[in-house]
Amino acid sequence: MLKDSGPDAGVPATSKTPVAAPRRLAELRFADLYLSADPEIPPLLSHLRGAEGARGAERAGHLARLPETVAPDVARLAARLGTVADHEAEFGLVHDGVAYRCARIGAPRAARSEGGAQGWVIQQISADRWQLGDLGLPDWLRSELLRLGPRGGLLLVVGPFASGKTTTASACLRDWVATHGGIGVTLEDPPERRIAGFHGAGAIYQIPIAASQIAEAVRLSRRWAYRYALIGEIRSHEIAAETLQLALSGAMVVTTIHGLGPIEGLMAFARFAAAPDEPRGPNDRIAASVVGVLHQVIQRDRIEVRYLSFVGRNAAAMRTKIVNGQFHLLGDDLEHQTRLRELGRMSESF
Repeated sequence: MLKDSGPDAGVPATSKTPVAAPRRLAELRFADLYLSADPEIPPLLSHLRGAEGARGAERAGHLARLPETVAPDVARLAARLGTVADHEAEFGLVHDGVAYRCARIGAPRAARSEGGAQGWVIQQISADRWQLGDLGLPDWLRSELLRLGPRGGLLLVVGPFASGKTTTASACLRDWVATHGGIGVTLEDPPERRIAGFHGAGAIYQIPIAASQIAEAVRLSRRWAYRYALIGEIRSHEIAAETLQLALSGAMVVTTIHGLGPIEGLMAFARFAAAPDEPRGPNDRIAASVVGVLHQVIQRDRIEVRYLSFVGRNAAAMRTKIVNGQFHLLGDDLEHQTRLRELGRMSESF
């Protein structure tokens, strides 16, 4: 048997071939790209992933400087941003075949001072066709979320920025359609996860809607006879009110909202949904429609979750607390459900 005896003996073949530095932004996988109009401030990437993508990047914590080889491509992207950002504070665009959500960093247009440096944060939208099994969720939670599909009602996915809320919501919609059949729609600005198409015995239609028109689109969409809906992030009274009405109409609706926990997310939704001329607020409608509140955060690339279920044996008492505006009392129910899951008594925790 012949053996290698040269200076490269024993070196894996892959180490002999240098990895080419990336030249296109589309080659990198990251959460956000921060661009400044000030040439003295370098572009920064958050949560840059992959050794090949990070080649040439200088890291500091979860931030990394953009590899110099990608700078010309990012300059082309920045030129496009300038033409749109004069008119829109938040928008979506496709660059080199990859979709991005873009938001201007700076004061509102009416409050802008002369000569103030502007910047942009650009979120990369994954093209992966996510499923619940891809997210690292506990088995009990995946099973419960899938079981919600045929019920109808409202599922809130709560968390801070960049916690994967939309990814989880998209995976729910995709798996509901694939498992239970029927039609699903998304109304987002812009669609963040590519899940359109046929899945099992059903199909999903993804409809990009400007944020200012989502509430009207939800209202008009009721004629489409779908079973499931994903509504973009709750950021206004109009969106919250129309989403709540849709959940009460029989569709299974999933949406996202910012919050520090399940109860805080539910309270935030109630504040958005309340109208100035509604003394008692929307609590009775929220109580009648909510089926679950999922809070998630990403810690060291792992997802950590807390889930408050409204479909178990204590559901009636929990809904009464919402009607009475006693959201803080739901903390006892969350603690009780969490303790049962820690003991392995999953069926009792819903």
